[in-house]
Amino acid sequence: MNELLAAAPEATWSDIAPYLDAALGELDETDRDAVLLRYFEKKSAREMASQLGISDDAAQKRVSRAVERLREFFAKRGVTVGASGLAVVISANAVQAAPVGLALTISTAVVLTGTTLATTATIVATKAITMTALQKTIVAATIAVLAGAGIYEARQASQLRGQVQDLQQQQANQIQQLQAERDDATNQLAGLAAELANAKRSNSELLKLRGEVGLLRKQAAATSNAPQASVQKPTAPDPSQDGNLESPLVTRDQYEFSGFAQPEATVKSMFWAMSQADLDTCLAIGTPALQEQTRKQWEGHTEEEIKVGILNDNDNRRVTGYRIISQVPVSDNEVVLSIFQEGRNREKKMRLERIDGEWKYAGPPGQ
Repeated sequence: MNELLAAAPEATWSDIAPYLDAALGELDETDRDAVLLRYFEKKSAREMASQLGISDDAAQKRVSRAVERLREFFAKRGVTVGASGLAVVISANAVQAAPVGLALTISTAVVLTGTTLATTATIVATKAITMTALQKTIVAATIAVLAGAGIYEARQASQLRGQVQDLQQQQANQIQQLQAERDDATNQLAGLAAELANAKRSNSELLKLRGEVGLLRKQAAATSNAPQASVQKPTAPDPSQDGNLESPLVTRDQYEFSGFAQPEATVKSMFWAMSQADLDTCLAIGTPALQEQTRKQWEGHTEEEIKVGILNDNDNRRVTGYRIISQVPVSDNEVVLSIFQEGRNREKKMRLERIDGEWKYAGPPGQ
């Protein structure tokens, strides 16, 4: 140390000393830590690297870069000194240049390693041999301040860790609450979707019922326009008194598919299709217009639902047989049949049209 002091011109140090604090303040945190550790705490490159968490070469380069920036700072203020000379001067006068609390400028990460205070105390003890009583008092105060600062920083770090843990717990609680709210919203959405599906199904059934009511109204209107004697027949006609009787009674066990070549065959195929709930035949019996109307009535229902509806139809279940009591030609391709339904004991008129050689049901007369 004495050799270093002898090598440094006093005038150079006296020029540098007034600007040293300001120069250190101009350095960024990493460079300032490097200078303080290397020249004020006498750390070797390896010790600096271990304490800063970098390689030996990186620690040495960081010190050289910081010294060069200090040299540039002094040069701007008219103090010309080389980088090597500046390093020697700062190293030689570091202890007396360090003001009270200078070690606090070292970053918290370096201070909390637990090595700074011990190293500083060792340097101060070595220099204390040549210090005056006043200087010793200043050094003792500096050590006390450093110790208190380290304890304060450690306490602050502990408090910050506690706050971070509290915030993390609050965040976890909020996430759980949001997840629960999301699950509730999902369940509510599923319930609304089910209600909407039920509403659509109910709407389809309502439309079907409206169509059936309209059909019944048309049938009632057609029946009211028919001859009164035909509408009000309470029982099956007597074959001996009705010259228009064309077929005997056909019972349920005699129903069968007979095609559409003749009006009588179409009627027999119709009763068979209704008793078996054969959807394809039920559609094939009607004219294209009636088929389209039937598809609209079945829209929104499954095939099984339609079959159940046909089999459970009150009129279909009550009819135990039928007989054709009259057949009135309207034209070459149109005929009106009067059919007496056993079990219901009522007459029903059916209008048939011939399309492509086949007789198809077109609805009640007048429709």
